[in-house]
Amino acid sequence: MAGDFVPESELKLTGIQKYYNSFTKRGRFNWVVTTYGTLFMAYLLFGRGGKKKDAAAKK
Repeated sequence: MAGDFVPESELKLTGIQKYYNSFTKRGRFNWVVTTYGTLFMAYLLFGRGGKKKDAAAKK
């Protein structure tokens, strides 16, 4: 994945390829942000759920 970066002006990318590609720094950055954002949202949805205790169990 290392190597020279190609300027966006030299590439003729359209649609979603313009934002998510492995040729430009911005395209790679977008993949990183999407990956971390997805992991964070999964943590919020599933990781912080916790177990609910009954009110009767507290007494």
